[in-house]
Amino acid sequence: MKNSRDKIIIGLTVFFVSFMLIINIRNTELDYDFIRLETVEAFNVEISETKEAIEALEDYIEQKKYQIEEYQAALRDGTLEDVLAAEVSRQKMNSHLTSLKGPGITVTLEDSDRELEQGEDPNNLIIHDLDVLNILNDLRRAGAEALAINGQRVTSQTQIKCQGATITVNDVTYGQPFIIEAIGNPDTLNAAINAPTSYAYILREYYELPVGSEISDEILINAFDREPALNYIEIQEGD
Repeated sequence: MKNSRDKIIIGLTVFFVSFMLIINIRNTELDYDFIRLETVEAFNVEISETKEAIEALEDYIEQKKYQIEEYQAALRDGTLEDVLAAEVSRQKMNSHLTSLKGPGITVTLEDSDRELEQGEDPNNLIIHDLDVLNILNDLRRAGAEALAINGQRVTSQTQIKCQGATITVNDVTYGQPFIIEAIGNPDTLNAAINAPTSYAYILREYYELPVGSEISDEILINAFDREPALNYIEIQEGD
């Protein structure tokens, strides 16, 4: 009789402990939801983008503070016209409507004159619009402040199209050689053309395309000779 009672007590104890464990596990599951790795990565990207946006806004605020200080100083000194003239000059440079000069480099690109190897694609011996665009991007990343191709100013609206042995820039067609001029730190720009990781290095070393660069103390880049076609954008009121 005593053994039966002990068995009943032990059984009830085991049941009670098991019941409490199940309740505890269920509560734990409710408190901690499963999160996929992709979700964590998406959150990290969103956080990074938000930080970049905040930094950009902080830079913008600092620029505006500096501009306000300039205007206030000009009003005290009676030279507001000078400040406005300098602002107009800066806007002209940014809009490509004035000629520029400064140190930089000249990059020359030409088709290869070597013999085509058996089974080789003839396009390997030709400079294409994509080649020019990639070199322009390398120069931009290296800090180029102004760019031109065969004398044509490169703007945000510049189109570069390949047509056989020629390229068309700003609706003007040019034959070889294709000459890119860039204003900026000459050493940095030159490294962007000659570094082993650069696109120009790949063209030169792997495809044997003549790509050369020359540092210059003064590069002259002409103004864009026409008004940009702006048909859809307008000034946001209040800014």
